[in-house]
Parts: sequence; structure tokens; C-alpha cells
Amino acid sequence: MVGLPVTRWTTGYWPVNMIVDFVPNPISVSHMDFWSVFYKDACCESVFTITSTAADQSLPSVTVSEIPVGATVSLVKAMLKYRVAKDTSATKNSLVINGTEHIQVDKTGCTYIDAIELVKGMIEVEASSESGGDLWVGSINISSEVTGDDTYEFQWEGSDAIGNNLLIRDLQTGLRVYFN
Repeated sequence: MVGLPVTRWTTGYWPVNMIVDFVPNPISVSHMDFWSVFYKDACCESVFTITSTAADQSLPSVTVSEIPVGATVSLVKAMLKYRVAKDTSATKNSLVINGTEHIQVDKTGCTYIDAIELVKGMIEVEASSESGGDLWVGSINISSEVTGDDTYEFQWEGSDAIGNNLLIRDLQTGLRVYFN
């Protein structure tokens, strides 16, 4: 029988009687992470600005490449990370959520789909101060949109903050692609 050997000890700490069994091969699932370049504003600084006016904003795209030939993509999770958030409004600041807002992904030329759900109060920063960064991994399987090697566009749906402005430094988007 093909499989992985499993050793079971029958008594105490010493191998009095060792039995070797086999477990069938587990399903082989692999994953690869793909990251964008850092977001750059019009002045070529690595700063993403969230104002108090809700607007869809473009995020850096991610190129997926080198998925093995013949592999089937089974699960995909979107990721977003940033190094630091800074408030410039002189008031305690965070995201404002009116309805539902998401980080969204689009296979070039298609329609954006929801990838990471955002909640009110995310990226909370005290007035005129900074807060450490974070890594968000979406809980939504976006394998219907991310199907293999291609370039995928990202956007921040309805981004808005309590005060002007919330500056996000060194922001990157990513995709974790599981395949078998």
C-alpha cells in the first residue's frame, strides 16, 4: 500500500513494541504568494492617502506567474499589507464604513469582485500620530476571478476616513494561490 509510514508506541516512553502502518497519500495542495510593487503616489512616494470623501481608489496590481502547467487553482485569498499609518487630521482617525466596503480584485478587463471585507474602525490612529502596520488576508475565496497566470488589478472600494487625511505608507497587495 502506498502512503506515509506511521509509527505507534504501545507503552510508556520506550518502544516496547513498534507497529508500522500506512496512511494513504494526502491530497497534494501547494500554494504560492505573489506581491505587487509598493504603491506610489503622484510624487513617487510610497504613500496611499485616504481622505474623508468616499472614493474608489486604485491599488497596485499583482502579476501571477509560473503556476505549474496542468495545475488546477482551487483557492485564492487576497492580501494587503502596509508598514505604518499616520493621521494628519489632528483627530482620532480610522476607516469609515458606509454599507459594505472591500478591497476588490479584477482580472484585467473584467468586473471587480470583493476580496477583503473592511469593517468600521480599521486602521485606528490617535490624533496626529502614527500606528504600526498590518497584514490583511481576505476570507473570501476569489478563485472564480484569479484562475491562473495573469495580471490582476486591485481597488479600494469607497475608501474614506473620519478625518483628512489618513496616510498609509509602504502599501502592497498580494495573492495567495492554492493549486493541485
